[in-house]
Order: sequence, then structure tokens, then C-alpha cells
Amino acid sequence: MIKTRSTNSVLKETLLKLEKQGRKENASVWIKVAETLAKSGPNKASVNLSKINKFAKEGETVIIPGKVLGFGELDKKVIVVAFGASQSAKMKISKNGAFMNFEEIIKKNPKGSGLRILK
Repeated sequence: MIKTRSTNSVLKETLLKLEKQGRKENASVWIKVAETLAKSGPNKASVNLSKINKFAKEGETVIIPGKVLGFGELDKKVIVVAFGASQSAKMKISKNGAFMNFEEIIKKNPKGSGLRILK
């Protein structure tokens, strides 16, 4: 079981779901995401939209094991999956793509195939 010192019950539940799905489907992507998400605050991923725009391809699903921040623009149609996002990031993402949480993407893509992880 992946350990975290966080007291955030939503985070703990998300980690448990990611780990369970990874073991169930033998999908290492979910385990890797859970391990990164379990890290302490300064070590967690915080990614700006400008980085997503630079590295994501049109139509791709991008996993951010942390938070998406609203600096920059997103001019590609992508699905962004993250534990959280600023309001400005969510607004900018919704113009071209979609924002999802981990529970939604696990239902949509249980094996975790074809995903890009950005940290």
C-alpha cells in the first residue's frame, strides 16, 4: 500500500483507487501516478498550462499527478486529468478540451493506455 503523511481524505481515497486499479488491470501507469501523488507538498507535481500546451499532442489525454496551474494558454484539444486545478486553468482547459479527475479517467480508461504523464 502506498503511504502518505497527508491527512486529506480525498487524496487518500484517490491513492487507494489508483493503486487498486493498477493491481487489478496490471497497469503500472496507475501505480506510478499514485506514487507521485503521494509525495509531500513541494515534491508534488504542479504544472502550468504552457507546459501542457508544449508537450501534449492534439487529442491526447495528459495526466498531472498533482495540480494544474493557469499560467499560459492551451490551444490544443486535450483531456487533462489531475488531482486539482486552479479556476483559471479549468476555464482555459474547458475552451478546447476537458478536465477530469482520476475516478473519471479510471472508468473511461481502466487499463491506462495511451496516456501521457507530465510532472
